[in-house]
Amino acid sequence: MRTERCPSTSLFSRLRPAVLLIPVFTSFLIQPAQARDPLYGALDNEALVECENLHWSGNAAQASACYTDLYSSQQPSSIRAEAL
Repeated sequence: MRTERCPSTSLFSRLRPAVLLIPVFTSFLIQPAQARDPLYGALDNEALVECENLHWSGNAAQASACYTDLYSSQQPSSIRAEAL
């Protein structure tokens, strides 16, 4: 006696790996939205570049203090805006 398989069962078994990867793919789509904006036109300011280097090297506390110093000092408005 021969039993017939349901066609939908075989389709599900073929699609199951793809369905399991949906959360992985959506996590890649979410990450770029959490990235920090790059500097626009202010790369010639050494103090601001130093703050950026501190931030991207993982020294968050030192970078925060650096940005605060930039914002409170006598910097052009474009640099103070980047420091925010």
